[in-house]
Amino acid sequence: MEHWYAVWTRARHEFAVRDDLGTKGFEVFLPTMERASVRRDRRKILTVPLFPNYVFARAFLDKDQYLAIVRTLGVVNILGYGEQKDIWVPDEQIESVRILVDRQIPLAQHPYLQAGKYIRVINGPFAGTIGIIKQVRGKRRLVVQLDLLRRAVACELSAGDVIPIEPPS
Repeated sequence: MEHWYAVWTRARHEFAVRDDLGTKGFEVFLPTMERASVRRDRRKILTVPLFPNYVFARAFLDKDQYLAIVRTLGVVNILGYGEQKDIWVPDEQIESVRILVDRQIPLAQHPYLQAGKYIRVINGPFAGTIGIIKQVRGKRRLVVQLDLLRRAVACELSAGDVIPIEPPS
């Protein structure tokens, strides 16, 4: 049975990999977004991958198809292959991304936030503080624990007001 796989590419090779895999007969999906680029003398709108370093390919991943994919110039590997067999991207997730891209609404990359991750608050009255995400409420709200004098203070913040960071040492 054919499934969608995330193909890990070298930096800035996504478009070439998409074209080469398409030439080899694979169904390929490279979601893109438009981003403004400001140069010294001009402004330009660039089309860039929504997920840098990844292209999605639909395949029945036997040995021949695996080799055809990984021997493509610019491909590093197939995500998850070898570690655990049959790690594919569900069709529903590919369709969801397709719908977002096809509707041509402005898209932006956003860090993946989940409970237990360290964050730095960048907006609002707690700007500059570091905390741990304790809970994700809904799609846009986070409960963050801020440690003050070995006491925890919980506050509710918008996901757009924080950025993920590495745990402090």
